[in-house]
Amino acid sequence: MRKALGLPRDEKLPTREELPAAGRAAGVPLIEDAQTRLPSIARAYEQYRARKDTATPIRNAAILAVAEEPYNWTHEKISQAIGRDPSLVSMVINGRR
Repeated sequence: MRKALGLPRDEKLPTREELPAAGRAAGVPLIEDAQTRLPSIARAYEQYRARKDTATPIRNAAILAVAEEPYNWTHEKISQAIGRDPSLVSMVINGRR
């Protein structure tokens, strides 16, 4: 929510009553039939999470494999190959992810 509203981390979130006005001010579009669309959106999100939860360990294993012998790829080369930020590659290699 903070990101959608463009709020910095240290700024207080709007109250429930202030939220519609804050959303409009941030340019967040109002979805008129949100209550009917929410179940399908939730299903799509659950499917996304399942795919991500399956793919992440495979991606991490691949990162570790190419970072070691015989490949010795650099963090930058790995990040370019997978289209992700070098900091993610560093976190995987250093065991923080």
